[in-house]
Amino acid sequence: MHKINRVIALFKELKFTPAVDEFQDRLIAQKVNCLLNLSGIKTGYECHLYIRGPYSPDLADALFTHKEHVENLLTDVSLTDSEKQKVRELKSIFDTNASHLEIGSTYAYLTIKDGIPPLEAVRKVKAMKSFFTEAQIAVGVSKAKEFLSKPSKELVDEVIAESDMWKNAQSHNT
Repeated sequence: MHKINRVIALFKELKFTPAVDEFQDRLIAQKVNCLLNLSGIKTGYECHLYIRGPYSPDLADALFTHKEHVENLLTDVSLTDSEKQKVRELKSIFDTNASHLEIGSTYAYLTIKDGIPPLEAVRKVKAMKSFFTEAQIAVGVSKAKEFLSKPSKELVDEVIAESDMWKNAQSHNT
């Protein structure tokens, strides 16, 4: 029960109350689980790529087995501050838009888990998700990149150093 309690805590922070019998809500739950796993938050439910994107059969079983707890967001698990922050980022980027989550999690899975280069991953997403428009795919991929891409410490340090250089140059000219 502990694993599903962790997922319920994530849903609670997301302010997502899934109706387990609704396909759309189960799809959202699966994609949220996958994106959070790919971002480093381990839920205990590994996902693998299926027709509708990343999916965990174990999570699907747990949703039904613990339906009352899931639908009422009943859990005794507390998230860390960094986990809460990551969930809030996911909410601000994706909300609970099923199409964006499906596209974004598929793209993320292909690039992170399968190691496929970004352009090839976009082509694969388009082929796998031909029922979505080009615009929907572009938005979903963009949201995945925004959620999962973190600049390296070296890049951040370089930008700060360059900014400091410009500030120093400006202060000498005034």
